[in-house]
Amino acid sequence: MIAEGEIMRHLKKMHQIYRSRRDHFCNQINKMLYSKVDYKLPQGGLAIWLPFRTRLNLSAVSKACLAGVYNSLLHYCIKPKI
Repeated sequence: MIAEGEIMRHLKKMHQIYRSRRDHFCNQINKMLYSKVDYKLPQGGLAIWLPFRTRLNLSAVSKACLAGVYNSLLHYCIKPKI
């Protein structure tokens, strides 16, 4: 496998796939949460730390989501107009 280059081909393919997923996720953050969070594009990996610019009571947000007031933290943050 190593001699034939299969592992290197697999690593290259997976690197492209994960970079594409990371870039898509960051584009969505920029599109939907730009004014709500601060973040830095990670140089490696998929983990992105998203500190909110304003303090949130996550317990209250969680209860509101469970009660059906919001269907997610994202929905709470962007509060779409219905």
